[in-house]
Amino acid sequence: MTLGILVVLLIAMGLDYLTYKVAIKGPEGLIRSYLFKASFLSDSTGVAVVSWIAAFAFIFVCWRYGYLLKKAISGFSLKAETLDEITYKSIAIGFPIFTLGGLIFGAIWADQAWGVYWSWDPKETWSLITWFIYAFYLHARLLRGWRGKKIAMVAVVGFVAVIFTYLGVNLLLSGLHSYGKE
Repeated sequence: MTLGILVVLLIAMGLDYLTYKVAIKGPEGLIRSYLFKASFLSDSTGVAVVSWIAAFAFIFVCWRYGYLLKKAISGFSLKAETLDEITYKSIAIGFPIFTLGGLIFGAIWADQAWGVYWSWDPKETWSLITWFIYAFYLHARLLRGWRGKKIAMVAVVGFVAVIFTYLGVNLLLSGLHSYGKE
């Protein structure tokens, strides 16, 4: 299902690019003016309705027939322990980078831009929530010895939090980092 959502979002953003040729726009202008305007947020009600129906249908098909993808992936002979190790190493490398670049340097930049290091803006709050989820992941794996499905579920929750932090907050919540509303 997560794969279906990711593919739908990438297709919708690709349609925005093809429709509006927005490659030269800055990220704020892109999100504020063009993100999902060729599909889900189109001025044409028909285009928007068809986009939502197609998205839900595609996600349903991915959910319903995901076992086929699982079967194809299992053909690669990857063991669950190997996937667990890849996930751990990815998070172990990304966590300090996110801590330094996302939280610490972001706070320094916020102080320069807005005069405060932390303002509990939705983007800042969700970044901190994401940081806590991955801190819990590392703690549970290293100190508690969690492995397998239990720790994989924490990694998936962390991934969903990342996606919501970078897309959902901008489009759904208002604050200093909001670009979805005109």
